[in-house]
Amino acid sequence: MLSPLKRFVPPDCIRWSIFFSILLIALFTACPKPPAPDIETILRAQPPAQLPAHSLLQPAVRPGSPSAADLLLRRVNLLGQIRTALALAPAQTLPLVLPSEPQPPCSIRFALGLLPQYWERHPQPVNFQMVAGDKTLWEQTLAPARDLEQRSWQEVTLACEAVPGQSAELKSDARDYGALVTPLQVSRPGPRPSVIFILVDAMRPDHLGAYGYSRPTSPHLDTLAASGVRFENAITASVFTLTSVASIFTGRYPWEHGVIFTRNLHLPTSLPVLAQEFQKQGYFTAAFSGTYFRFSLEGFDRGFQVFDESCAQAFFRDSADCLNRAALPWLQAHAHQPFFLYLHYVDTHAPYYAPEPFRHRFTQGHRPDHDAAGLGDAARFGDGRKWYQVPFRLTPADLEYMKDLYDGEIAYADARIGEILDLLRQSGQMNSTLILVTADHGESFTEHGELEHRKTLYDEALKVPLILAGPGLPAGKVIADQVRTLDFGATLLGLAFSDRIILGEGRSLKPLGEGLPLAPVFDPEAPFGLSSRPKADRREPALAAAYLGKEQRIYALRTLERKLIVRHAKPQVELYDLRQDPGEQHDLSRLNPLERETLFRQLQSLCPEVRYSGEQ
Repeated sequence: MLSPLKRFVPPDCIRWSIFFSILLIALFTACPKPPAPDIETILRAQPPAQLPAHSLLQPAVRPGSPSAADLLLRRVNLLGQIRTALALAPAQTLPLVLPSEPQPPCSIRFALGLLPQYWERHPQPVNFQMVAGDKTLWEQTLAPARDLEQRSWQEVTLACEAVPGQSAELKSDARDYGALVTPLQVSRPGPRPSVIFILVDAMRPDHLGAYGYSRPTSPHLDTLAASGVRFENAITASVFTLTSVASIFTGRYPWEHGVIFTRNLHLPTSLPVLAQEFQKQGYFTAAFSGTYFRFSLEGFDRGFQVFDESCAQAFFRDSADCLNRAALPWLQAHAHQPFFLYLHYVDTHAPYYAPEPFRHRFTQGHRPDHDAAGLGDAARFGDGRKWYQVPFRLTPADLEYMKDLYDGEIAYADARIGEILDLLRQSGQMNSTLILVTADHGESFTEHGELEHRKTLYDEALKVPLILAGPGLPAGKVIADQVRTLDFGATLLGLAFSDRIILGEGRSLKPLGEGLPLAPVFDPEAPFGLSSRPKADRREPALAAAYLGKEQRIYALRTLERKLIVRHAKPQVELYDLRQDPGEQHDLSRLNPLERETLFRQLQSLCPEVRYSGEQ
């Protein structure tokens, strides 16, 4: 067997190689493996959570029952979906206080799960029960070791009349920690509307039919805009996704919330977020995100009872289909109680690689004679790709082809949003649901020498669509006033239940829909409830920032008439007249030094990070 090797390798070398190979195998085999951590330790390492105020779990109601501090409440991820869950200790029972006056169509909703480390070690089925004395009110058995479909969260809905008002207990026969129960909540139809917040990553407004685009890219969004209010000048606070979404969720500018690409991406726990405000009001809250980066790892899941990131691996490839497969069942199951649902579609983000028939819907059979991911060849990067490339030098034909593919992505996202809207119509929810559609930022196609969005604050990247439809909103209204993404949260809270809830610096846009000026922010701690902040009006500037490196920062101050752009690395200031020059091609900073300096000082007063003089 070794004879062919003897021609090239001395026999002694072969023998010594075999000897050392056997020795290494023996050493590795003899080394003891570190013991696997126990399941309780695994659970305690998960992010902690709090018991919602509206939960039916009532710790420490009776002597000997666990207190709130004793409960092992954690944020637990099962197959990409994160929920607040209570981990039952072996033989632990939990006291419940059921609704005393159940009135149909009242129901009790919760979810069950088993930690993978549990069923891998204990493959036997686990039985969950709700009991009152010696009477079993409900029970369900999970066996994820043999049933793949039971490895995710299992939704449970009980009619209130099936568990009449009384004290009850929840328990399981699990042999170890790992049996998971989400907090039980009562679901009832109410007068308040449900809210759906739809964000389509990098979707430019001027590529939508509702905003005058010639191609039929967005028939479903166009119909929605015709039934509600369309804003022509909505401005994002940042052109980086996490920074932009942080501003939407908190109502604060990037330098206030600190979620900045070059510094820190974690959302501070000290800042209230939009989902928390809805949850406090008894809303069911859920989010479904298609982005490859995990929002939950940076604290963006706060306030969401369900935060689903199971479609992260589908990023750039049929992502909207994956998102709808996850979100539509949840939406259908929660049709009859107020909910807040956040949907983050990512398909319009480069590289543009929609599934057929959308991919080449607008290419008219043309295709460049070279390949790059930005031109539709995304396959080379695999399902989990995060990076891609475009040709070093784009020809005019390449650029037009990229736009064609981008429009195909918009059409794809629009079709899947259409499925959401169709379900609302079929279930009778359309007239009782507020719907907001927007983007985190726009997209550049070399209008100012850049592709995509991260390095520019010109309007192609800064302007986002804003469509609002639902009960109480006029149909077909178009608002030209400039608004900010910071205002979106306050607007939804104001339309859903209260104008008096403050979310950062955001102001409700509800008055604009009624033809009124924006009102001052209500502040319950200020005299007569009126905020000490300056009164908002239609001429209030919008601010934005892009962070490219430690000293590479760009800031913008925008009004309806003017745009000031400040580059921090080499101080450079640009000034544009948006009325006469909407494409921002003619810098007026040297021609209008007084106006440039006035706007610069205003930017400095609003953004403390802008430190140096505006002189050039």
